[in-house]
Amino acid sequence: ACVGENQQCADWAGPHCCDGYYCTCRYFPKCICRNNN
Repeated sequence: ACVGENQQCADWAGPHCCDGYYCTCRYFPKCICRNNN
């Protein structure tokens, strides 16, 4: 399963972002998915 926009994700091991999203840790310590666009 993948997670969508503003959902918590992890760069190293799941959950991973759905297609069209990337994981950012700008909001450390919580990493969230953001739209690629």
